[in-house]
Amino acid sequence: MVQFNFEDQYGLHTLCPQEAVLCGYTVLISDAGDLLFRASFLACHVNSQTGSDYFLRVWLTHVQADGRVAVYPFHLHCSLQGTWSPSEFLFEENYMEVSIQQSYLPGRPAPEAGVAIMFHKDQSGKEAVVLSLREAAAMGYYVSMQTSRFVLRCPYSSPLSYTVKEKGVDLEVKVTLDGGGDLPTWTQSQIDSDLLVSRLSLSNGSLLYRLNVSLSHPKVIPKHIGDGSITYSFTLTFTLSITPSGEVFYHHATVKHQAPYPELRSPRLEGKCTESSLLVLLHHGAHSDLQWELFLGARRLEWDLVEMGGFKMEAEDNYLTVKIPFYSPGMIYQKLSLQGLIGGVNVSVVDAESLQELDHLVHKCTFPARELLVCQPDGRMVAIVDTTHAVPPVQPNRTTLLDPSCGPTETNSARALFIFGLKSCGTTVTVAGNVLVYENQISYSGFSAFG
Repeated sequence: MVQFNFEDQYGLHTLCPQEAVLCGYTVLISDAGDLLFRASFLACHVNSQTGSDYFLRVWLTHVQADGRVAVYPFHLHCSLQGTWSPSEFLFEENYMEVSIQQSYLPGRPAPEAGVAIMFHKDQSGKEAVVLSLREAAAMGYYVSMQTSRFVLRCPYSSPLSYTVKEKGVDLEVKVTLDGGGDLPTWTQSQIDSDLLVSRLSLSNGSLLYRLNVSLSHPKVIPKHIGDGSITYSFTLTFTLSITPSGEVFYHHATVKHQAPYPELRSPRLEGKCTESSLLVLLHHGAHSDLQWELFLGARRLEWDLVEMGGFKMEAEDNYLTVKIPFYSPGMIYQKLSLQGLIGGVNVSVVDAESLQELDHLVHKCTFPARELLVCQPDGRMVAIVDTTHAVPPVQPNRTTLLDPSCGPTETNSARALFIFGLKSCGTTVTVAGNVLVYENQISYSGFSAFG
């Protein structure tokens, strides 16, 4: 058994079949046996602050035959390609959705209690039913005015829906491509630049209807599959309507086409240095269909590591930049002297499916350090102090820590470098809330010079 749950600012919500229709979700099994999940941008629990980026947190629960339960969290993110039209139509497997920019509605703004919806019973528009939002909801319609768009959603079997049969020809072929939008309809003689439906006569007297689709059509989904190849796929439903008898026949299919893709280049890593950070650039080209993952050492570059390390990520059209501060986890410290700190990273980019390494980068940077106080991930404290700041100034080579046997690792005429363990050289530890604070002192001739 499979169950979907959604998490938003109000808590966790379970999805049932009726809520899937009203909330804008589609769950089905493909012809290949894969579990498919689709959500409208305007679905319940989808969060969008800008109107162009949409986020949804999903929990997939799988109850296996032996009673074991596996839970898989997903944080989905999609960006709107283009801009919203004043009115948008979405036809899914299990529901219809229409949304209208509220600024285009007459009489807006107005409270929801004063809004009514007019349903036409046929295409002529002569017969109509006017319902309040509450009455429409009672009849199984989902209506929302919580965002900048008015949203109406319902199943195909809703009480006030009706079907339309095209007249004028004995035979009509309709093709519906998955992914939403208006229902594209072509008769046997109609020609489109990207879609062409034609009728062929066979020798036995039967007819064959053929659909030609351009690979550039927006409903065709390209996917790189490795080895210099790419596969194009799209899902369609052929609908054959016979008039005047009214008989309807359906055929659902997913079509795939594999082609060579020689111009595809593997991602390439590049390293650069700044005064306080190391930059990793992933050059992936303009192929947005590539699926890859970055590893910093043996750790996958996920959001918990990004937040913990203070990384900054910037995406451009052809490359991704990761800015890694020199104090971050994953930084490998190789040499520390008064001339500076030498640190580096070990980065690799792998194919998301096969985990095959596509490129590898070992990059080092020297970070200048006039004065420094930092706790390294290996449990050592590093301090570089400028003794000319003391009053009066002192000689760096005559300074020690609280333990007089712990002198500087390196000195020059103005500075001293100390490297010591957090449990050595007289270091003390105190608890401040949920933080451990380690302290030591740098002294000169028995007098404290620095804390």
